[in-house]
Amino acid sequence: MNKKHRTIVVVAVLAAGGAIAAAGPNEGGFQIRPRVGLAGTYDSNIFLAPQRAVAAWIAEPELSVGLGFRGKRSNLQGGYEIMPRIYSEYQQVNNAIHQTAMLTGSYEFKPGGLIGLDDLFRITSDPATSELTRRALRNRNDGAFMLDLPVGSKLYFGLRATDTIHHYRSSATPQEELGLAYLLDRNELVAGARLGVRATEKTKVYAFYKVANVDFKKNDVNDSKGNLMGAGIEGDLTARLTGIVEANSVSRKYSQTITGEPNEYTTGGFSATLKWKAPSDWTVGVSGGRGFQESVFNRYYMTNTGSVSITKPVGKRFEAQVQGSYGVDQYPGKRSAFLLDRTLPPLVARRKDTNISAGLKLIYVLLPRQTVSARYLVRQRTSNFDTYNYTDSTVTLSADYTF
Repeated sequence: MNKKHRTIVVVAVLAAGGAIAAAGPNEGGFQIRPRVGLAGTYDSNIFLAPQRAVAAWIAEPELSVGLGFRGKRSNLQGGYEIMPRIYSEYQQVNNAIHQTAMLTGSYEFKPGGLIGLDDLFRITSDPATSELTRRALRNRNDGAFMLDLPVGSKLYFGLRATDTIHHYRSSATPQEELGLAYLLDRNELVAGARLGVRATEKTKVYAFYKVANVDFKKNDVNDSKGNLMGAGIEGDLTARLTGIVEANSVSRKYSQTITGEPNEYTTGGFSATLKWKAPSDWTVGVSGGRGFQESVFNRYYMTNTGSVSITKPVGKRFEAQVQGSYGVDQYPGKRSAFLLDRTLPPLVARRKDTNISAGLKLIYVLLPRQTVSARYLVRQRTSNFDTYNYTDSTVTLSADYTF
């Protein structure tokens, strides 16, 4: 039960990426937009290790196709993307083929009345932790339903439901594969209602209540139920600011008790995705949130994240983007673990991680549909359990062409 209770239309389109959203049809038209790309990345720490970092080059060819149709009251967009990741070092444990498929549709059946369905399916992987372990290959599917029904001239009633399925496919050994699937395969369902006011034609203010259920396929000791209640605003917040902001109270209760682990927890939460079209062609994007996240270190941890990106065209062909993020993950139960200095006794504490990233991206438009780009990104995690510390930097050069 985390930030996935947000409007799934926003989440799915952002997660699918620009390649899948390449089809930008005009009203009444249908478009298919293929795209090809090639990227090369130098990664200074492919295993995200605290010591003895291993560096590698990564080739990332990409092929995608976006499709879309927009009518006066209907909108349909979809796409498919495939991206192999080919490493120069430790290929057997790192190489992977990532795929994404997305379909989102909505229909305005009356003024202020909207119904929508969305699905986002990903074949992806988590990084290997050393040359002795493979990348953790996994599938994830996010589906959603939404309905807004006008009640009078300003008031409306809404329904929201999201369903996320996590499935781990492979790992280093049959024993580890079984372990990951046993520990983390699950279904997360969030559903509820909202009551709101259409403050303007493009702005909605609302209160909501949702119930959440996390159902593990095998590790049922971590099954939980909970609820979220709060308020939000979405749409055009000002003449230049658009997005969605929600604040809530979020709770969780587990079906079984584990010694040393909290069985119930209630806290405040929030989620936000905002875009500001500033003067002089500046664009500022801000996102963040607080919520529960499943874990194998404890039952869960509370994640608090925030990110910002600032984009500015430079002349007619260049675009520059600065990115940054900050997050804190807090684990509820005390654990015992060795530190990097094995001469010291094991540390017994509640784990706390601080995650920071910063990056710069430059994009050059060669032709109306062809771009090249360069990106530098540095990431760092600092934990009181220092075996989880790492510093990683990447340099990426890429080119793409949209037909």
